Formats: sequence, structure tokens, C-alpha cells
Amino acid sequence: MLRPVFGTIGGIIYAFYLQKFRFIAESIVRAFCFVPVIFLTMLFFAFIPLGEQGVGMGVLIKQLLVLAAVALPPLMLVIGNDIAIFL
Repeated sequence: MLRPVFGTIGGIIYAFYLQKFRFIAESIVRAFCFVPVIFLTMLFFAFIPLGEQGVGMGVLIKQLLVLAAVALPPLMLVIGNDIAIFL
């Protein structure tokens, strides 16, 4: 539920307010398309301390937030571009 909600909100903000930064955003998202997502998630998981890894609701929430954050930029760009086309 995090990806669609925050992706839609971010796409709306991108379409209406960040049109000046469209080139920068597209280049960042293009990098996300070429770098496999698994490498990015492993990089972000490396910042979770080893003492906290294991079984627990806190670790699960942190992992879900990392997975949602990695998938947000492409989704925001697609929604923002579709809104810009409709406008």
C-alpha cells in the first residue's frame, strides 16, 4: 500500500511543481532502471545494524520501508509523466 499511495502523491507533486527539474529526475530514474533493484536493496539493508536483524516487527517495518523507497522513483516518474500528458 505504500508504493501506490506515495507514488501517486509524489507523481502529482512532480507533475505540477517540479517541471523545471524534469531532466534531473528522468536521469536519476534512468539509473534506477539500469541498476538492478536487488543491488540497491542490499545496499540499503547494509545500513540496518546486525544487532537489529533477525525476527521482529521493527526489522520487518524497516525492510518494507526500504523496499517501498527503492520502487518509488520509477512509479513517481510514470505517474507524473501521465499527468503531464493529460494536462
